[in-house]
Amino acid sequence: MSRTLLSLISLAVLVLVRAAFGQSVTLAELQGAVIHNRVIYQQEGLRGDGQRFSSQMTFDNTVTINSESSLTNATTITIGDRVTDSFSGTFAVGKPREVSRSGGGHAIFVFEGGKLTLLSTFRAGGFKRAITFTRGAGGLRCSVSAPFARESGAPTFNWTTRSGFDVRTANIKSISSSCQVSQH
Repeated sequence: MSRTLLSLISLAVLVLVRAAFGQSVTLAELQGAVIHNRVIYQQEGLRGDGQRFSSQMTFDNTVTINSESSLTNATTITIGDRVTDSFSGTFAVGKPREVSRSGGGHAIFVFEGGKLTLLSTFRAGGFKRAITFTRGAGGLRCSVSAPFARESGAPTFNWTTRSGFDVRTANIKSISSSCQVSQH
């Protein structure tokens, strides 16, 4: 083979590989995948007994993609070394549903453009977790962003823990996050 032909073949392969890496990951590609993510927050607010608090809170979350239309979501919330809440459920992607955790609200998972997004409401305020998937040399990768959203006119985020504590958080922000995806 001539050098020019080898150069053209190499260039074509490089262009095809780059094109594949540039396409959005699909939910079909994620079927059977398990996504582990962790977000650590710094929060300040008032407990139900009126005491002020300032603490770090960790959300450990696992999402299992069951099919193109179903996933299982499991979350454990820890403050210090104490688990304060733990919940899980199976969701139909794109379909909102009522959730009993956090004192009630609604949740929906949507998948678009290589991003799995959870939108969830509380008695006051809400939560958005976006897991973005990309392709890398070692396979699929992910990153997570999970901000809380303040409700217009409400001075705090308000939810109830499974143990019955009324929590009113005035300030909460993410201080670190990590995400790993494994295919089965």
